[in-house]
Amino acid sequence: MVDEQIGNYKLLQSVRSLGPPDPEQHHQSYDYYHLKDGVTLATARGDDKILRITHNRRELAITTSKGVLVGSTESDVISVYGKDYYRRSEQGAEILGYVDKTKKRELEFWMVVVRYIPFVSIWRLWRK
Repeated sequence: MVDEQIGNYKLLQSVRSLGPPDPEQHHQSYDYYHLKDGVTLATARGDDKILRITHNRRELAITTSKGVLVGSTESDVISVYGKDYYRRSEQGAEILGYVDKTKKRELEFWMVVVRYIPFVSIWRLWRK
């Protein structure tokens, strides 16, 4: 796996170099930073090195190092990252994952079947 990143964010980059505010959410093990561009960063509590990067806003077109973005298809991912992946499921999503054992990194692409409301209507009930 090439030096992977999402947008301009890299693993082990100092969160202080980005100038984000204090963490908005504290977890037992992580501090989470929700940035204006839709990216969420996580650091170990009390540390400044980025350990997790997530992004789920399609309209912002933030890509991985190889050009995959929210809205890409499973075949797009496989054509760019290759067939050496694992599959798992979590929280209703099917996940394709790639592991770099040398750099001790993992890249996951979460896929969901989105159910949406195509239209909304309101009706007046007729009574006798």
